[in-house]
Amino acid sequence: MYLLTRQLLLTTYLLLLIVPSKIYGQFPEKTSYNFERLSIQDGLSHVTVREIYQDQKGFMWFGTELGLNRYDGYEFRVYRNSNKDENTLISG
Repeated sequence: MYLLTRQLLLTTYLLLLIVPSKIYGQFPEKTSYNFERLSIQDGLSHVTVREIYQDQKGFMWFGTELGLNRYDGYEFRVYRNSNKDENTLISG
């Protein structure tokens, strides 16, 4: 019985030493995120954004009621649906 209690205490002690260091090691020490508020005054085509995506080149894409908006960090380019052009975006 004494041996079992001793092994249990040793195992608990080792877990208390090892587990916190493993958990802490998964998180970077300093993580910072920069958020920027964008609006129609900045060139966004509509106030309601339904989808947001960032592509491999770093462009941010915003799907709104009035088109697809590409943001390069400085300005927006808006792609809209046009019934007269068959090579345009499909509305939906």
